[in-house]
Amino acid sequence: MKPKVSPTSPKVNKKHQEELNKLYKTNLKTIEKPNSNRTGSVWFLFLVIIIGFLAGFLAPILLFTYGEQVPFLSKLGFSADNNSTSFFFSGGAKSKIVNTEMIQKTVEKIGPSVVQIYDAKDESTTIEALYVPGESRGAGFILTDDGYIVTSQSIVEASGSYVVVTDTSDIYPVESLTYDSATQLAFLKIDARGLSTYSIASLDDITPMQDVLLVRHYYPNSNPLIEKVSIVNSQYCVQEERQHIIQSSESYNRRLLLGSEIINPMQSSIAFTLTQEVLGIVIYENDVYQVVPFALLKPIIKDVLSGEQPKRPYLGIHYIDLGRSLNVPEELSGAALKGAFIYSDNEEERPSIIEASPAERAGLKKLDIITKVNGVKVNGYLNFSEIILELDSGELITLTVIRNGEERDIKVTLESIK
Repeated sequence: MKPKVSPTSPKVNKKHQEELNKLYKTNLKTIEKPNSNRTGSVWFLFLVIIIGFLAGFLAPILLFTYGEQVPFLSKLGFSADNNSTSFFFSGGAKSKIVNTEMIQKTVEKIGPSVVQIYDAKDESTTIEALYVPGESRGAGFILTDDGYIVTSQSIVEASGSYVVVTDTSDIYPVESLTYDSATQLAFLKIDARGLSTYSIASLDDITPMQDVLLVRHYYPNSNPLIEKVSIVNSQYCVQEERQHIIQSSESYNRRLLLGSEIINPMQSSIAFTLTQEVLGIVIYENDVYQVVPFALLKPIIKDVLSGEQPKRPYLGIHYIDLGRSLNVPEELSGAALKGAFIYSDNEEERPSIIEASPAERAGLKKLDIITKVNGVKVNGYLNFSEIILELDSGELITLTVIRNGEERDIKVTLESIK
């Protein structure tokens, strides 16, 4: 069989050229110079104008009528100026377009879950019986509809006598007060029913530059104070001075760092997401505004609701988080980049191994590096104390430890924080 000629063969090219010459010769008069694409450009310009008009026309309808989540804007995270905004895009994975009217409606819903805490007044028939806004110790959040309130431990003292004032100006005396040493939060109980509350936001859903609302009642029988701020660090840990590097296995160190100056009355306000979940309480510490997340209460919430003292697991060490530390001497850390390095710079005030603690009884030593807890790796983003505080009191755990360059497993039975 005679083989076919390939498309690049000179014979095919010659034949193709002859056919083109014949075509040009017989149809020369019908061939004209092609027009420029002026008509297409005009139509393109017209289309751009129409799209621009529709965007300007439809955007206000979208913003002020629906305010729903817009999928194609899910990655935006910018906001307008606080003083002149009519709307803004909320940050984070759950971005949505929000206008000031929607914020007002949101605050109207979440506002009743925020209370004010005052020192209790002695019964009096004089002006001294008044609860003056400037005398408020700070805000609290209604944890349950039957009267459990959570606030910052810095607001209330164990020996104090307090009242809780709701958004409707009802005054309730505080019947009991307990503390959670791991979070520095306090729980108050009042005799009330049918109170308004909202779910607690998960820390896994918090992202940097996410917009949040701060809410606090200040004046009786009036709208609450609100302020919009952004979270600039959802993994914030205070390390401003050398002493902050030494951490306790019995304390949460994570905070949400806020990124703007806050007006003074909002210092102990309650922070909410734009999806009407509560984040935590605002505190001012080490010259920055932070949120203590209520999500850290999850392991002890059953204790709180049953009226018991919260039970936190107790290990009994002080340590340096290698994942968050720079230039740790290699002769100390053994070149390990992550882990809980058992160490203290002041053995009297905060010993590396607390005497008679579960850590001491199990044989842990200063300069040990804990790299795993029950097989879970310890690193700078999942803090060692957070792993420990998620466990149960009385639980037998396995710590993977590097000692003198060798890895070993040590069994420890956790106790309850006394």
